[in-house]
Amino acid sequence: MAAKKEPQVVHEKDIPRIEVPEGIDFRTAERYCSAAADAEETRETYNRTMDTLPWSGAVALGIVMTTHYSATHDEGQMIMCDGVLGPEEVWWGEWTVFGIGAVACGGEMDDGVFKFSCSVTCRAKHKDRALRILDRVEKECAKRHLYAGVAVLLQPDDDGDLMVSNPPKVVPIDDVQESDIILPEAMQTALSAEVFLPINERVLVKAAGLPSRRGILLAGRPGTGKTLTAKAAANYAIKAGYAVFYLPDSRGLEVALRVAASYGPALLVCEDIDRQVGGKRNASVDRLLNALDGLDSSAEVVFMATTNDPESLPPAFLRPGRLDSVMMFDTPDAEAAERHIRHNLGKHLAKGEDLTEAAGVCAGLLPASIKEVCTRSVLHALKGSHDEITAADVIAAAVAVRVQQDALEASEAKGDAKPVLRVCMTDGLGASVGLVHPQTGVASEDLWRLAHAVDRGQEVEPMTDALNALDGEGQHLF
Repeated sequence: MAAKKEPQVVHEKDIPRIEVPEGIDFRTAERYCSAAADAEETRETYNRTMDTLPWSGAVALGIVMTTHYSATHDEGQMIMCDGVLGPEEVWWGEWTVFGIGAVACGGEMDDGVFKFSCSVTCRAKHKDRALRILDRVEKECAKRHLYAGVAVLLQPDDDGDLMVSNPPKVVPIDDVQESDIILPEAMQTALSAEVFLPINERVLVKAAGLPSRRGILLAGRPGTGKTLTAKAAANYAIKAGYAVFYLPDSRGLEVALRVAASYGPALLVCEDIDRQVGGKRNASVDRLLNALDGLDSSAEVVFMATTNDPESLPPAFLRPGRLDSVMMFDTPDAEAAERHIRHNLGKHLAKGEDLTEAAGVCAGLLPASIKEVCTRSVLHALKGSHDEITAADVIAAAVAVRVQQDALEASEAKGDAKPVLRVCMTDGLGASVGLVHPQTGVASEDLWRLAHAVDRGQEVEPMTDALNALDGEGQHLF
């Protein structure tokens, strides 16, 4: 016989109770509870803008979605992004999180900066869970997975805007050191103190009470060391924990300045700044000046611009506080030229060789031209079956290289007018050779002596042809 089931006793304390405030009847309370229940089921969107570039933010979102949640791709597309680990596919669009709702990524301008935005759309009762998702994404964004430890090329459109469909590219930076940059001694000292020290010793500079924000202009003709200096600065910046951004020209500079400020400490390198701000001052220049002024002294940004035409820049652009240091690059003097020769020739140079005269011959040549002088001197030595390069070899090799550089300079200075060669006899030892422009009759300032080349019987065609063409007055134009 089955045991008799005892009746269940329900104690009053176990019965769910709703306390109704005094003065409210049960019908009113019922309507309130029903409305509250409906509100919990309504869909709300919770949005947050984060201090990172949109593409890097999309990577952070993907990590959170696949690590912490059962999430699947919904509407959107894969975008190929270049990053620290090379090209990778990044989901740009919406995720569906089981039990919560939809999570979407976006890019928006926030106070002039192109930033990553993330939104969670879910029932109101899941608000706490939605905010927890945003907290996790923001924490992951701080790691900056995509661009940590690399220099990136920002690619604005013709209007200067950054577009999600055109992500930045990683810029390979050669391992250039300060010791690789050979300049006249005074310029070398200025670069070390005003360019490299603020990057390498950021903490020391701040401790001295100096502003973290710095503007630097690298100005001078092409081939004098501006790009090499920028590469060295980028290398030091990456090693010091900076974000490094590069603009191939000044389009998008307003946005890029604000991006750099939001990423501080950051180095922003902009090539050929004169393309946008050169010439007459206009509304575009004023906007750029305002953007520079908007970087207060606390912004940890080193802004580095280059120009081949500093004279075209408006004086307002060169004011300290916008551009603090203007570094004027020129061709090497004799002392710097000797260091170039020794650096390029290395073990090929004869031991104990006096390069005083050879350095004087190479003074005024572009660094690339001096490198070519060294290359040619080695080639001629190999042809002559001797291994060690002497000063005479360098002088002989410099002849044709200087003709080539002077011809290029004259052509650039006078358009289509063709320069001609002038040869002058000097004290019976050799010849000085320079370029004369046919319209002005003005010779280049750089003349060089070929005495050693003559003595060694070097086959230097410009010299030989010129000597054969000399007239009775000691010079000839042809």
